[in-house]
Parts: sequence; C-alpha cells; structure tokens
Amino acid sequence: MRVAVTGTPGTGKTTATELLDSDFEIIHLNDVIHELELTTGRDDERDTLIADLDAVESWLDERDDVVVESHLAHEFDADRVVVLRCAPEEIERRLRERGESTESARENAESEALDVILSEAVDRHGL
Repeated sequence: MRVAVTGTPGTGKTTATELLDSDFEIIHLNDVIHELELTTGRDDERDTLIADLDAVESWLDERDDVVVESHLAHEFDADRVVVLRCAPEEIERRLRERGESTESARENAESEALDVILSEAVDRHGL
C-alpha cells in the first residue's frame, strides 16, 4: 500500500509524517530527489531543482507499504492520498521563517489560496 501525503510547501507534511506511529516506511520524497539527483535541471527563476517525475516514479515502484511525503506526492500512484491544508498567511509566515524569499513564500501562499495541490490531487486520484 502507498499513502501519499501532499500539500503546499509549509502545510506541515514533514512534521505530520514524522509524528506517525506506523509500520510503513516514511519517505521524504524531496530528500530522495536531492540525494539521488532525480532531476532534469534547475529552475533559475525559482532557484530550485526540477524533479524528474519519471525517474522518481521508477524509484517508487520498487517500494511497498510506504508513506510518501512531498508537495509532489500526489503526482504518483497511491492507494490513499492525504492533502494537508493551512491558512495562506500561515504558510507565508512559515516559509519566510525557513528562509524562503518573499516572492516564493507569497507564490506558495497564493497557490494554497487557489487550491492548486488539492485540485491536482482530486483530478488525478478522485474524491
């Protein structure tokens, strides 16, 4: 079984999954992407790596009984999907405290206000 825990950056995905009491392996997908260099390049405008979704999917296909945590987790096959939500103002505050740029924090807060990840998750996985 694969459980995807997704949401806009700053909603608390990492914190929530670290608190889980489960026999499932917890996969912090962003860490895996960085460590294994599962990327196709860099988005210089956003100062971030671009994940190679095909390579990530291949890596995930070899794993069972996992909780996959990332703002990208809903992009992959899953038996259950959990979308964490947070007030946009709180997301902006949390991301600024983490050292994100004002522009990045505002972009993510706007994304949350517009239900971007929730909409993507519902489109891919249904209700």
